[in-house]
Amino acid sequence: KQWYQRRVAVGTFFFFGAEEELECEEEEMSDKDLVKDIFGIVKGGDERSIIKCERVGVKKSTDAKRPIKVTVKDAETVRDVLSKAKILKSFQSPGYNFEFCNLFLSPDRSLEERISRQNLVKEMKDMIKKDPNKKYYIRNNRVCIAEKPTA
Repeated sequence: KQWYQRRVAVGTFFFFGAEEELECEEEEMSDKDLVKDIFGIVKGGDERSIIKCERVGVKKSTDAKRPIKVTVKDAETVRDVLSKAKILKSFQSPGYNFEFCNLFLSPDRSLEERISRQNLVKEMKDMIKKDPNKKYYIRNNRVCIAEKPTA
C-alpha cells in the first residue's frame, strides 16, 4: 500500500531536445536551472513542486541530447505543465544556447503506452506522406485530421 501511495503522490515527465551543455548568457547552467526557468514560464514561477531532475541514459557523444527526467510532487503538476507546454513554442529564449521552441515535453509512459504511441506516430507519418495538405495530430490515442489553414 505504501508503494502505491508514493507512486500516486509523485509524477514524472520528460524534456527532450535540451542541449547537453546548457548555457544562459554565456554561463553554465544545470538541468535543474533549466527546469526551474521552464516552470517559471509555464507555471508562473511555481518551482517548489520539483523534487528531482536528472539526465536519462549514458552520454555517448557530443551531439546526443539525452532527455531530462523531471520528478514533481504530484500528478496534477504534470498535467498542468504538459497542458501549458505549447507556451514554449512561441517563447523567445534570449541568452540560451538553444531555442525553447525545440523542446518537447512528454509524460512518463509505461512500456505498453510507449509502443502504442510509437505505432500511432508511424501511422500518422504514413498518412502525412499520402496527403501532406492536411494537418495530423494525435489525441485520445488516435490520429486526428484537420484541414491546414490557407495563408
